[in-house]
Amino acid sequence: MKMTVQPVMRGVYRFCEDHPEAPVDAYLVIGSHSALMIDALETAAGVWDEVRRLTALPVALAVTHGHCDHAGAALDEFVQAGCTIYMDPADVEPLAQTSGRPISPEWFTPFPDIIDLGGVQLEVLSVVGHTMGSKVFLDRERALLFTGDAVGSGDFWMQLSHSAPLSVFASELRRLMERVAGLHDLAILPGHAYQQPRPLGFFYLWDVQTACRNVLEGRADATDLVMTLGDETLTYRTVGHGSLGCMCYNPYKL
Repeated sequence: MKMTVQPVMRGVYRFCEDHPEAPVDAYLVIGSHSALMIDALETAAGVWDEVRRLTALPVALAVTHGHCDHAGAALDEFVQAGCTIYMDPADVEPLAQTSGRPISPEWFTPFPDIIDLGGVQLEVLSVVGHTMGSKVFLDRERALLFTGDAVGSGDFWMQLSHSAPLSVFASELRRLMERVAGLHDLAILPGHAYQQPRPLGFFYLWDVQTACRNVLEGRADATDLVMTLGDETLTYRTVGHGSLGCMCYNPYKL
């Protein structure tokens, strides 16, 4: 699968896999003494080689959540390279389910509170919702928030069997918004940037929060829809608000 790499700013690179169904993004953040790869795309090979082209520093991999489009084929490249790989233990089983291959819990190291790359510090924040182990990474000094799928990218799946109840996610989102309050120039770097061509900032978190509130307070559309995902048949509804185009949610798991 075609992969492109573009600089976001000095020391930050966006890796984009041009998947025909859903292009996916990962990010490399380089500090003065080490670097962090945030996610590992889906089917693209050669991610590790491209990282090595950009930096000779020690590299760790942080998996935002346990879905195969964010920890796909290139995960093995980082395992084989002997890198430290961070992922929440709660997401090992979802990763095995979505990837359809054996995933060893021994590959993964629990997240620290802060990942210090030397001159760059990334705060590790939990946002339980899309998965039970979803993490985001905040570079407070540069007002960058790397979110994977934790708050969506304009579209958002909360209807999965291993997603948290919507009220739990809403609480987690409020906590995240408190942590980034005051960062008025916040830039969100999501896992599927193609879904929302407009750059995402703090306003997007407000839109997601409003959509959740509309559902929880009974003001959202009540039409049931059905999708088949693997062996599962999922009943869900959708809601949008502002820059959030569509959030799918389970009406029986609020």
